[in-house]
Amino acid sequence: MAIRFLRTLIAISEKGNFSDAADQICVTPAAVSQQMKRLEEILDVELFDRNRRTPELTLTGKVLVPRAREIVRSYDSMLNDVKSEYPMSGEFTIGAVSSSLATLLPVSIKTLLNNYPEIHIRLLTAPSHDLLPQLDRGAIDAAVMSKPLQLRNHFKWQAFAEENMVVMCSKELESNDPFELLKNNPYIRMSRHTVVGVMSDDVLQDANLNIQDTMELESLESITNMVSHNLGVAIVPRPCVMDIRHEGLKLIPIDSATQSREMGILSRQDNLKFRMVDGLLDALKGTIREFEQKSSSG
Repeated sequence: MAIRFLRTLIAISEKGNFSDAADQICVTPAAVSQQMKRLEEILDVELFDRNRRTPELTLTGKVLVPRAREIVRSYDSMLNDVKSEYPMSGEFTIGAVSSSLATLLPVSIKTLLNNYPEIHIRLLTAPSHDLLPQLDRGAIDAAVMSKPLQLRNHFKWQAFAEENMVVMCSKELESNDPFELLKNNPYIRMSRHTVVGVMSDDVLQDANLNIQDTMELESLESITNMVSHNLGVAIVPRPCVMDIRHEGLKLIPIDSATQSREMGILSRQDNLKFRMVDGLLDALKGTIREFEQKSSSG
């Protein structure tokens, strides 16, 4: 049974409804509803009377709440005893690729700081291939980046998203055929020495396409800006969390593309700030879940 389900149950009992409980624990009301249905399935009991306009706790649900408090309190106490040597406070230096800075990382950092207000964040921006040496020499504690092509044993990789390759183009272009768009429009290339650049070239090679290569840029953010002004088309990973920059763009799947970009957090195995790294990972996953839930609901 997930502890978060019990935390959600407690929040509902305190706030009186799913919506206010969702605000308290920083998820959507739909996520609260899904968690409670799952908890009812696990326990094989009805915790809520859903015949009312606002679901109310049943007698069984009310009896469970104090027990849930005891379990959560014991769980938190256990974690504090085990991890008290490594407090969630002090400076936490994060390196991040620029494509994560519009929405994904700011929202996730906000969640992290809400949970652990004694953390002080330092943020550095660089391409994935530049973050690796900074992490290696200890200049940063963790890097939000694409998975490197090779990982040495003293690094720890924790993935949080898989992003499929798509053709990005302006909505001004009528075609929805990815290969037609690539053949008939200027091509904006991601730098060849980046992970995304290598993947994009593999897609082109597999499709045996002749393209009009017009630009080569160092970041996905720069490519997005150029494509948004209809200066060409590009092959990029579909962002796990989109932002306002993508509103005027089309992201067209490439069915034949077998590769995808894996996004995650890279840290050193000997990093004493592992609790902060894990906290950031949880926050990133939570942001992605919220985005997916909002996208699926409308």
